[in-house]
Amino acid sequence: MAAVKSARAAIPAGGEIIVVDDGSRIPAGEALAGHIGAETTVIDNLGQWGPSAARNAGLKRTSQPIVLFLDDDDLLIPDYCRRVLRIARDHPDVTYGWTRYIQKRTGRRERPLPRPKHIVRTGKLDSTIPLRHKIARATGLWVRRGVLFRLGGFDEFMRFGEDGELCIRLVTTGNMWLDVEPGFIADDTDAKESELLPPKSSQQAFAWFRDVLDKHDDLLEEYDPWLKRAYRRRMWKQWSRAQVRGLFNRLKRPRPPRMRGSVRGHQDRH
Repeated sequence: MAAVKSARAAIPAGGEIIVVDDGSRIPAGEALAGHIGAETTVIDNLGQWGPSAARNAGLKRTSQPIVLFLDDDDLLIPDYCRRVLRIARDHPDVTYGWTRYIQKRTGRRERPLPRPKHIVRTGKLDSTIPLRHKIARATGLWVRRGVLFRLGGFDEFMRFGEDGELCIRLVTTGNMWLDVEPGFIADDTDAKESELLPPKSSQQAFAWFRDVLDKHDDLLEEYDPWLKRAYRRRMWKQWSRAQVRGLFNRLKRPRPPRMRGSVRGHQDRH
């Protein structure tokens, strides 16, 4: 509910908010009853469940030329949407963008991310900036709707890390914009500050790197060979961890009780 309230406060005149219910325990329409206006539409994700399918459902429903994504546990900063529209209007060669954000974590003070040491440039990131500096999370990501449609939207076969995979494809469409002013507040997030590393098990992370390398081998080689090598190293690192963890789990399994007494008794009877 807080995310929708923040979106309503941030949306400019003529904009729209699409809330996608991705199998919520309490239906989104019921939870938001009395807290939404004419600019807000609640729809059900009738396809495959998951963040990719939910975002694609919202993408198909909207008719706005600029699409901005927000997760249900994050909050938009009031002027971010207006800043995005101004950038899209003034820079037609910019096809997508992201922003710094405020991270809130339990027991820690708020801080803006990415940290300055991880930012090579703010504003327009053209082809001279390596792809590794253009990997973003989905919240706060904005894209020209036509561009995202031509790319086929988010990959619905990816159960996590779908935002990083999309950013690899987006690099082929034009320039990116990185806003130095924070655009949203992420509540208690564990997001990475550099290249995306899926925060899942070693087996799942290995599968993500393997699939991305299989799918985008040539693209990574063209736009950022360093990132391709880094992903390959991480893939095998995750594979090694999975093997070690699997061996450790097998060693921890209780051994079946030995049946020596029963065998001796059987032999004595003979």
